[in-house]
Amino acid sequence: MTTDIATIAGEADVVLQALEKYAPFLFGILKFTPIGPEAAIAQPVATMILGSLDEAAKAIAAKNNGAALDVAFEMVKHMLPGHANSDALGPDAAPTQAANDPTPVGATA
Repeated sequence: MTTDIATIAGEADVVLQALEKYAPFLFGILKFTPIGPEAAIAQPVATMILGSLDEAAKAIAAKNNGAALDVAFEMVKHMLPGHANSDALGPDAAPTQAANDPTPVGATA
């Protein structure tokens, strides 16, 4: 039996979707524990990370991984104290646009 990364990513996607589904419930329970205030602060960040990892897992499972997992790790590393901040996510990052968008970068609508 052989297992490739796409199969593993597909299974990880199922787990991540379940975590996303039950995250509000789990964080609701954590509110009544001694770490309640910390859980309230962590909930939006955890939700964002779960969503990004879920999208990365879907892309890898579809064998369209490119750098999806690298982007997720870059984002997590950017938010963790003690790690170097990402240039792409920092305040001095240059604006980007979709390849099919004819609007010049920085133009207002």
